[in-house]
Amino acid sequence: SDSDLNFLFGYMYFQRKNYAQAAAYLTSAASQRPHNSRALTLLGRTELAQEHYPAARSVLERAVLADEDNWLPHNLLADAYLQQKDYGKARDEAQIALAKGQKDGKTIASPAKLVLGQALIGLGFDQAAIQTFEIFLKDSPQNPMVYQVQSLVAELKKRNHTSESD
Repeated sequence: SDSDLNFLFGYMYFQRKNYAQAAAYLTSAASQRPHNSRALTLLGRTELAQEHYPAARSVLERAVLADEDNWLPHNLLADAYLQQKDYGKARDEAQIALAKGQKDGKTIASPAKLVLGQALIGLGFDQAAIQTFEIFLKDSPQNPMVYQVQSLVAELKKRNHTSESD
């Protein structure tokens, strides 16, 4: 019946990838303390992991309201919008995440660039997406997504070169 204990159990089950059990504990934590941004954010991540995108969007919108200065719920909300093909909102939230994810002049919200780039593609702004992905590659050379992003950039450049020569 304790919100903090429910959060900790939710976190433990999330780490074990038992998302259904994590969601149960995190839902309880969030209902006991409706403005608990940590519980709401982790519940949103849990819903994203289960591909429950409308539920993730709903919870993450609450997390953003509870802690609007934290970049992470904005980034996760951008991903939820992206998964639902709401590219405009995905772009907007990713940009907010990037703006709020600055620390000592460095971006700690680098994953938001991936969502932003994908949203830009969805909106038909391939050149802006390429620029966004290239900044990501420059800023995050050790990220495990580097090879996939490089392939995507090459594909976008090829597609744009082909369409320009038509």
